[in-house]
Amino acid sequence: MHDASLFTDQSPDDLHLSLIEGELNVEPYNVLWSSTVDICGISVTARVIGASHIISYETENGVLHEMLACVTPPSDLDSFQLRLGDAKKHVVERQNAHFSYSFTSNRIPWRNFISPFSYLVGKANSPESGGFGIAYEFPQGDLAAIPMTVIMGKPSLIGEYASIWSAHSYPGQAVVMSHSAISTVKTQGA
Repeated sequence: MHDASLFTDQSPDDLHLSLIEGELNVEPYNVLWSSTVDICGISVTARVIGASHIISYETENGVLHEMLACVTPPSDLDSFQLRLGDAKKHVVERQNAHFSYSFTSNRIPWRNFISPFSYLVGKANSPESGGFGIAYEFPQGDLAAIPMTVIMGKPSLIGEYASIWSAHSYPGQAVVMSHSAISTVKTQGA
C-alpha cells in the first residue's frame, strides 16, 4: 500500500531534464525507491522520486546526476536544464572530462501507450544479469489508470556503456519514455 500523499498528478508538460555535476542532496526529493548497481565501471544509483526519477552516475573521477522531474534543482548547483514541455521528442548529448552522455525522450499519447509501456514493465520486473529494474505503482485515486514510474538499466550489448530506460505515465495524458546512455571518457594513456 502506498501513501497517496506521496503522489501528485502533474502534467508531462512540466517535466524538466536537469544534469547536475558534483554533489546533489537527494533528501528533499522524497526518494521512494532506490537501487545501486555497477554497470560498465560506473556506479549507477536509480531513484524513484514522486512520479519522476534521479539517476546518479559515479566513478572515482566524478559524478553526474540525471533528474527528470517537474521540479528543478537549486539554482546554485552546476547544472544543465531543459524543459521538455509538450514536444514529442528531445535529444541531448553532453560530454565533460569524465562522462560521455546522451538522452532521448519520446512523449507518447496516452491512447498509444499500452504496448511499449507494458513491455517495459515486464522487462523491469525481470531485470537481466548485471542490471536492475523497477515498476513503481502509485495510488490510482480518481485516475483512469494506475500511474507508474518504470526504470531499468543494464550494460549495452557491446558492453561499453550503461544503458538506462525509463517510462513515466500520466494517465489520460501521455507516457514519457526516455533512454540514457553513459560511458566514461577514456583519458590519454589509458
